Amino acid sequence: MPIRMVPGIVAGCLLFMASAQAAALPPRFLGLWAHEKAACNEPNSDGRVTVGPSQIDFHASGYSIRTWSHRNDKWEGRGRVHEEGEEGSRAGRITLQPISDGRLLIIAGGERLELVRCDASR
Repeated sequence: MPIRMVPGIVAGCLLFMASAQAAALPPRFLGLWAHEKAACNEPNSDGRVTVGPSQIDFHASGYSIRTWSHRNDKWEGRGRVHEEGEEGSRAGRITLQPISDGRLLIIAGGERLELVRCDASR
C-alpha cells in the first residue's frame, strides 16, 4: 500500500468512529410518564413508564437500550426487551417523540402510547 493512501484511510476510520458514537437521550425525555395524570400518583398503576438514559421500564416489561439514534425530535433506541414471566430477552427497538408540551409518544412492539409527564421538574 503506498504511503500516500495511509492518511486518507486513517481519516476515513476516524470519521466512521465519530459517526458511530452513540447519541445520548436528551434530559427532556427522562423521568416518570403515565397514560393519564391520575396514574402518576398510583405506584402500582400499569399505566406508568419510567424513562432513563439507557433503560425504559413499563409495568411488566422493559427495554435495555444499547444505542440511541435520532432524526429531528424522533429518537430510536435499540437494545434488548425483557418481558415479565419470560426467560431471557430479545432484540427490540423503541421510538420516543415529543408530541406537545408535557406529552410523549412511545412506539414499541407495534403499539403507540401517548403519555403525560408526571414529574414537573423537567
